[in-house]
Amino acid sequence: VITQEMQLSLLHIIEKTTQHVKDYADGIEPKLALKELVQILFDQFKEVADAHQLLLSCIDKACKAHNVEVKSYNIQFYWSQVQVVLPSFLSDYLDIQNMNSELQMTEVVDTNDISTYFSRRKQPTKKKALFKFDGSSSALTLSSVFKSTKKDKVLICASHPNNILIVFIPFMCFIEEMEQAINVKHGSLPNWLNLKAQQEFQARTERNRKMLRRGQPSEEESPEDVRMRNRREAEILASNLGEGGVSSGEILSDMSLLKELAQLQESMEWFAVRMFQFASDFRQEPGSLSPPKQDNNHVDSMPPYQPPSSSISPASLRIRVQCFHYLLAQTHYNKETHEPDPKVLELSRVLANVDEAMTSSLHPRKCKYIFEGLGHLIAKILISSAQYMNVIDEGGIQRMCRNIFALQQTLTNITMTREVALDHARHYFELFFLTPEEILNGIVDKGPEFSELEYMNAFQLLNRSKSGKESVSVSVHLERLSDILGEVGVTV
Repeated sequence: VITQEMQLSLLHIIEKTTQHVKDYADGIEPKLALKELVQILFDQFKEVADAHQLLLSCIDKACKAHNVEVKSYNIQFYWSQVQVVLPSFLSDYLDIQNMNSELQMTEVVDTNDISTYFSRRKQPTKKKALFKFDGSSSALTLSSVFKSTKKDKVLICASHPNNILIVFIPFMCFIEEMEQAINVKHGSLPNWLNLKAQQEFQARTERNRKMLRRGQPSEEESPEDVRMRNRREAEILASNLGEGGVSSGEILSDMSLLKELAQLQESMEWFAVRMFQFASDFRQEPGSLSPPKQDNNHVDSMPPYQPPSSSISPASLRIRVQCFHYLLAQTHYNKETHEPDPKVLELSRVLANVDEAMTSSLHPRKCKYIFEGLGHLIAKILISSAQYMNVIDEGGIQRMCRNIFALQQTLTNITMTREVALDHARHYFELFFLTPEEILNGIVDKGPEFSELEYMNAFQLLNRSKSGKESVSVSVHLERLSDILGEVGVTV
């Protein structure tokens, strides 16, 4: 009952608090009253969260005392309900629905084609209506219902887009507190941090290029640094998205929408950079109309440019989510064909379409970022998929190798570099041509090529694929694996 009525209770809090503030704030400037309302609501939401936390603690203690299991909600569910009601609250004050008729566009534009915003538009022709239904009983009834609904809703001030200036800072502070309450980890990835570092370095270099001394050491990464960064990103994404796969409803398959997101991100970042540069001009000494003298001893006399804290590139995250969707999907494949799996072919088409859409929308550096490290992620997903397979035979091994080759060919055509991480994945599935004893002997002779968990998954899959009489207890192989890796002292 608590979970079912939680949204209604939160909406009731908003309604009662709004009426309360409206009653005692009579005569106060509406903007100040709106700010006060927002702060009071946030304080109440936090107090309600404390009450839920206390209730959940009591339920947990009662379950342990009586040794019973109760399927209860958690505090994250409460905060998710808060996030549901807040957009409705904001829409009432920001005129998001844009109900003013004078602001409505007079013609329908294809929003998927950005060129329409810069082309000359045809003058709308005036059309005279032969008759209207404004005076009909149904239209009058609908109009009265709409008006009564708007009148019944209590608002502190009139709805206007400029109200965002009042509520923005309080909302951002509340969001930060809410993320701390639900332990949201900050920082969505290593490749993104590297991209932002490159942008910052290039912006600083471009601004101070005349003051940079010759022979300055390069900040380029070594191939090993790049490999470790891509591998770390693949591990983070696999731990967040690997369990349970990704459903079709969680991916963005419309390339036009993805292209619009990329253009929006690029445009907003361009605007933010120009605004930071514009603001930095006012930090110079007043009255110094001439450019400052160059001084090699003070190359950083001007505060360094700080790039805007933008969210991760939408295209990059979406394409990685789609990798989990297509590669972890359990599909029936045709054993007679020598073609890759249909899901793999579909992912290859998605990768090619994303490359085509992003090339015309993003800076080349960001296009590189989208696909950089993707080979490591795909390899990680394919290797981890072994734990979800029931059995594997020679045909299944060849099928996985064909899948890897198809994806490697697609990525190579996009990045123009050989994706060696997918060679690593192919070597993993070639292990299944061997016996567990041969795998263990190979580790002793050449050292480990994969992690202990990946070897464990391989042994367990090999054990499932053998008949009961022929198979040796997998625990024997796992114990010997642990002993060998302990002696080698290396964990991949």
